[in-house]
Amino acid sequence: MASNPELLDQKQGDDSTAKPNKHTHKSTGRLLLGFAWPVVGMLLGYFAAGLLLGVLLVALVPLIPNLERMVENQRNIYIIFLTSLVGNILIVPIVGLTFKRYLFGKNAKLLDIVGLRRRPTLKDVGITLATFIVYFVTTIIVTGLISQVLPQINLNQKQDLGFDRPTVPVEYFIVFLTVVILPPLLEEFVFRGYMFGALRKQLSFWPATIIVSIAFGAVHGQLNVAIDTFILSIFLCLLREKTDSLWPCILLHAAKNGLAFTLLFLFPELLPTELR
Repeated sequence: MASNPELLDQKQGDDSTAKPNKHTHKSTGRLLLGFAWPVVGMLLGYFAAGLLLGVLLVALVPLIPNLERMVENQRNIYIIFLTSLVGNILIVPIVGLTFKRYLFGKNAKLLDIVGLRRRPTLKDVGITLATFIVYFVTTIIVTGLISQVLPQINLNQKQDLGFDRPTVPVEYFIVFLTVVILPPLLEEFVFRGYMFGALRKQLSFWPATIIVSIAFGAVHGQLNVAIDTFILSIFLCLLREKTDSLWPCILLHAAKNGLAFTLLFLFPELLPTELR
């Protein structure tokens, strides 16, 4: 008896829907892990850094005058800087190496994954400056619209950076490192490097960008800051996509934080009173 091709096709279709697709499950697992692990790994790194520093500093208290007072002050600039520095050092291998083979393949190199396969160039600087201008104008427009549509959101709420205001030159330098240098390096590695790289293997550009930007805004907590960092992240993802490099992202992030540092700590009189 001759078989009916239409019946065979229908049966094959029924079989394919009845049995779960292992490839689909694996892709979903990679998608979820690529989104969640960078944030979890970053939190684990900072927790481990705080734990290690806590044990070390307590051991050194009897040996160093005034160290106990510094340790007790959780907003001490030097303690915050050391925690951030050690956290950065720990987070890179925690996030970058733990699931690298599963998410990117056994032959993938970490520097290639996060977009650091080459050195920064003058072209990167030019692209960064142009993007910074567009980002700045976009932020003004978007926040202006939000203030009109949702006036209950306080867009001028002062951001708590977590440490005391610097008073002497060395403290200003430490704050500069803590605000302008370390966050762009680490956060770009985690979000536009690792997370965006992992999601981009499973999704098209805009879904990956929106997910990364929501996560990036969320980790900054404060709503008005989250809105600003969400907008910033969109431009950072565009840079990552168009240049295939993390360096322009790091430069733009550092420029944005550098402007904030300049206004908050060097020329606060230029800011509205509620932001100082």
